[in-house]
Amino acid sequence: MSAQQLTPPVERTESPTRRRLSFRLALPLGQLVVCALLLLPVRGDIFYGLGLTRLAEPSLPFQLDGPVLRPFVQWAREHSIRTVIALNLPGAVFQLPFQLRNLNPPVADRRIWSAVSFPVFGMVFWWIAGRGVDALVASRRKDLVPRIGWLETVVGSLLTVSGVVAAVAIELFARANRSGLDELAGAAGMWAILGGLTVAARIIQSRIGKEPRADAANHQV
Repeated sequence: MSAQQLTPPVERTESPTRRRLSFRLALPLGQLVVCALLLLPVRGDIFYGLGLTRLAEPSLPFQLDGPVLRPFVQWAREHSIRTVIALNLPGAVFQLPFQLRNLNPPVADRRIWSAVSFPVFGMVFWWIAGRGVDALVASRRKDLVPRIGWLETVVGSLLTVSGVVAAVAIELFARANRSGLDELAGAAGMWAILGGLTVAARIIQSRIGKEPRADAANHQV
């Protein structure tokens, strides 16, 4: 009897698959958390604007007026609403039908309504941007999941073109009065980049899909 027959067979165990970060979930959910934190110092104004006066003065388990958070609170009282609107600027598309029909929002202050509704509407565009990032990451492994469709490509192209045009227009024609426009200029540039990533993912996936055809054609020749 040989030594190989005496040696018990070694069982092969597969290493667990490493779970990768899903940007199509992290981006839309993460921006909701960021927007909620940005609006926390002005929650009273928001609840008053929405007509929820009983929720305007809720007690918090921590103090926002402490020495650590005081600079953030002072900044948020002036810039948080504009920043939240700018971060989710494409969400304004969902309000165009209401504006065309002259339907007023259910609150008196449209800025308050935009600060509350834009993060919800903007989740669609953050999800598309996240799929583009996931597709770019997967393309490094020659993987075509998630597959970027034509609708996402068109949306990404529109975001890129409109973002570049808006950023350039703000920089060229709004230097005299930049109040409240810095956030919009930065957001326009950000969404131009995010839209470009989705378009780039579509182009790379189309090239990866043609590689087997090219290899088969070379073998036939």
